Amino acid sequence: MESEGSVQVTRSRSLYHLSKWGLKPTTNCRLPNHRCGGRFQPFWQEERRPLPSFFFPLPSLIMPTYLETPRLILREFRREDFQQLASILADPQVMKFSRTGILSSSETQEKIESFIVSYAKYGFGKLAVFLKENNELIGYCGIAVEQIDQKDEIEIRYRLSPKFWGQNLATEAASATLQYGFERFNFAYILGIVERANIASMRVLEKLGMQYTRETMFHGIKMDVYQIEYRSALSFDFHP
Repeated sequence: MESEGSVQVTRSRSLYHLSKWGLKPTTNCRLPNHRCGGRFQPFWQEERRPLPSFFFPLPSLIMPTYLETPRLILREFRREDFQQLASILADPQVMKFSRTGILSSSETQEKIESFIVSYAKYGFGKLAVFLKENNELIGYCGIAVEQIDQKDEIEIRYRLSPKFWGQNLATEAASATLQYGFERFNFAYILGIVERANIASMRVLEKLGMQYTRETMFHGIKMDVYQIEYRSALSFDFHP
């Protein structure tokens, strides 16, 4: 099912293809070098290691992120998306394991503003997830910088409308997001944190190939920390 296992990513005038979810640059594709570990190195360099601090391409060099999977489109949020997202984040089922609880329309607007700030500051953030068949916004998925155990870490997050649960859509969106994060930003690893009672989210992390590493306290809540490394992500093969 090669034709159903590909993702296209457009960024900085370059086209990427994810064959069986393995992100690789097309012929003659070049992007600005990324500073990592105190020196500049190309994103395609084999050596991967944890980043002591974050250095990313200048935002002016980065075009808006666009990811495409067999059933989904992921793109950066726009301010006009807030009404569709507000109905999702006002759902008690969606926000059951959120430390903030359900959000009002104004709070959702603030959240989208924080996503936009992240795009400008880091070049990445939470992305709007749309169903291809009808262009409906069904939630968000993306990577962000979070303080975990007093350290800046890269973490993956996702929330989908309940009517789209149980269809492997969260796994599909998160898989493309992980692969994009590793190849575009050269991360050595990405974390996922989840409450143990949130079985559905925990299963998504496990299906992504992430491994449990430890417990932590996150904003006063006991959470389980999962991790996936670059090479493990490349070997992951997901089909919806």
